[in-house]
Amino acid sequence: MAAGGVLRVFSVISGILGTVQFGIDNFASPDSSGSTIRILAGLDVDGGLQNACGDLPDVRLYNEAGNFLGISADTGKIDDGTTGEIKIKHKEDKGQQAAYALFSANNNAIYIASASITWPNGDEYGWVGDWGRECGGSWYFSNVFIQGSNHKPTFLWIDGNGEQPQTGFQIHWPGIVYWALDNGSRETFAADESIRSRIHERRQNRHNPTDNSTVISLADRLAELLVFDSEEEHSATELCLSKTSLGPDFANNDQKLFCHMSDKTLWPFCNDVYPDDCFDADLQQLVIGGKVVRDRKYANVINWGGSSKSASGAA
Repeated sequence: MAAGGVLRVFSVISGILGTVQFGIDNFASPDSSGSTIRILAGLDVDGGLQNACGDLPDVRLYNEAGNFLGISADTGKIDDGTTGEIKIKHKEDKGQQAAYALFSANNNAIYIASASITWPNGDEYGWVGDWGRECGGSWYFSNVFIQGSNHKPTFLWIDGNGEQPQTGFQIHWPGIVYWALDNGSRETFAADESIRSRIHERRQNRHNPTDNSTVISLADRLAELLVFDSEEEHSATELCLSKTSLGPDFANNDQKLFCHMSDKTLWPFCNDVYPDDCFDADLQQLVIGGKVVRDRKYANVINWGGSSKSASGAA
């Protein structure tokens, strides 16, 4: 709960996540009719995923006993690096504490850096995307700060159309306990059979392939992006070695290393020592056997720090 305008989120995974401070602007004002959730999207870039903003997730709330309190579905889209707000009215006894939240993705992938909830009585809790990574979810670095802190969390991908494993996640706010949900267990926490049936029916209709015939896949969109960064905490090696990382190709200017995300291979920047089988930061191309790998330029090059033009110096 918040105190003095700042919420400190303590890690239950000792030594991994540490403590993150949430500033007061991370939380919505209390609403006596229900709970309000704020979600921060992860990529803070100009152009982001080329106008492919994510769908806000459906959210279901439950009290500590697992009784259903309310649902908000199809609440719209959210752009890169922005905050979306979701209001969920409680069906009965509006002052109950929404101890559990179940987030279920829609068709367009969303990358969540943080989430917070404000209960009807004004109590506030927060969650950061680092939890998704530690619990086996699909993750990537972010370039957004948690307001009130100097922490840039990794973000968690969720997607409802099967393009990547996680279709949702569940949070126990008071304990900051997290579970990732795969395609086979998305609705298992629904307490009311009639609610679960209606959700299942709506999702079947939403995922009709004919409705998505012109939608560009997540993999195709990510293949058009390249991220340059210089932060020590954003390691290209760490990204490439992770089985669960998912996102654009990534080049760390300080490490002089490039992670080719489609096959998780790590390459040095080209220089006098590595003139071939390397990443040319000036050309923004992977060079193998004297030939560039890509047949066209990246559609969007995202610079999180340092200049790509000066990044190809000696390692």
